Amino acid sequence: MMHSRPRRMVALGVSVAAMWVAPAMARAITLTEYPVGSQGTGQPNYHQPGSITAGPDGRLWFTDNGCAGSPGICQIGAIATDGTITEYGAGQLGTTYVPDQIVTGADCNLWFTENAGRYVGRMTPSGALTQFPTGLDPGNNESDGIALGPDGNLWFIVDTTPATIARMTPSGTITKFSTGLNPGAIPNFIAAGRDGNLWFTDIGTHAAIGRITPSGAITEFSAGLPDGSSPQQIAAGPDGEVWFSDQGARTIGRVTPSGAISEDVSGLVQNAGPAGLTLGPDGNLWFADASWYAGVGMVAPSGTATEWSDGQSGSVPDYIAAGPDGNMWFTDYSLPAIWKVTLPTSHAATTGCPSSSPGSGGSPGGGSASGGSGSGSGAVLGPKLTRLRESHARWRESGRARRPGVPIGTTFTFGLNTNATVRFTFMENVRGRRVRGKCRAVTGANRRDPGCRRSAEMGVLTTHGRAGRNQVGFRGRLGKRLGLPPGSYTVLITATNARGGRSVSHGLRFTIVG
Repeated sequence: MMHSRPRRMVALGVSVAAMWVAPAMARAITLTEYPVGSQGTGQPNYHQPGSITAGPDGRLWFTDNGCAGSPGICQIGAIATDGTITEYGAGQLGTTYVPDQIVTGADCNLWFTENAGRYVGRMTPSGALTQFPTGLDPGNNESDGIALGPDGNLWFIVDTTPATIARMTPSGTITKFSTGLNPGAIPNFIAAGRDGNLWFTDIGTHAAIGRITPSGAITEFSAGLPDGSSPQQIAAGPDGEVWFSDQGARTIGRVTPSGAISEDVSGLVQNAGPAGLTLGPDGNLWFADASWYAGVGMVAPSGTATEWSDGQSGSVPDYIAAGPDGNMWFTDYSLPAIWKVTLPTSHAATTGCPSSSPGSGGSPGGGSASGGSGSGSGAVLGPKLTRLRESHARWRESGRARRPGVPIGTTFTFGLNTNATVRFTFMENVRGRRVRGKCRAVTGANRRDPGCRRSAEMGVLTTHGRAGRNQVGFRGRLGKRLGLPPGSYTVLITATNARGGRSVSHGLRFTIVG
């Protein structure tokens, strides 16, 4: 599938707002949006572009978690610098294997983790896919962040209990390490540092920044992180330090090779939401801001930040990468879209295969990636919904006539990395009429217009979810007097934490029989 459609360009600079311009960035940057999938048609768009990295072929590659919004398809996408998007792997990934994080390997292929933890995938620039079994129990594990190590191997996070960090050779041999992790550790993102080690963020019981040597020796550091800290994406800086976004503190921090942590960045907007983070070709750290501000920012090595909003309602910037054209690119899973950030001065393009030195890749963390805090999905600032399942996809309501082999109700099962309010929005696929290019509800005025199918919200349920595994039984009732009639439905499940951070919405489909 190929599509190229620049939606809009926004020039941002001194004339927009003085607070957006740092002295070093006096000239304007330009933001160009390239939609992923169809937009403005009135039809559901289940594409969810996530992790992004500079590829070996002059394009940027990204994961598309479309099947997290059923009935979408999960794929691996590539975007050329002119905005042409091509997606691969639909027939192999389909609706089962959810690609999570992606990085370019030393062998000039694309490597990505798979959300259920069963595989690490390798895709050639021509789209040929190979899946390497991790040997993990698919029901209890996820593969999260992935990075190219200084040893030429792939390093990735395994979300198990207890947690594990794994090393994988290009031939698929996996070695796992856990000794040295804090009790209750939840490693999240991982990146290669300039000191020859790999560094990772830990959002577990004791928030920390961790270091793992190529031989697997792990050390964690917490001093300097404030209460409520939730370190997320991580990247090697130009100054020998490693930088990270902190979801809980709504700031950006750094750690020295000896483990000294500081969070003293100035210039961020109020209640900022730094998400994706990577080193840019201009020697600054660039980040996506997934907060209300919705845009992109950069941090100079001195610790001074500058931000620009993309100006799009509903935008949720997520991952960011340095592109092969010398500009910055970030994904937006909500619109959904990929944005190009044209820098005010030209920089050398990044071409060819990466060396194992940090900063040569372009995924979050300077060639790293992570599971984020939205499953598949999802928004870095929000909680992480994982392992969504339903016990029955075809069932009947109690009180209706018995039907052989058709159970009463279903049970939704999901995991959370933190306590959160969980919202279930029930959508039915109903008939509509196409009016001026959009699918509208049927009315007397449009009843003779061409037919179409549309999603109509039928009701909402909310519940309190706790960190860990949760189960919610459902028999079709949305209240004392409201129930769902027989039909085909999609339930969109979203979690919101106490800070207002929201996860990516996940969809499950089911049918209620009469």
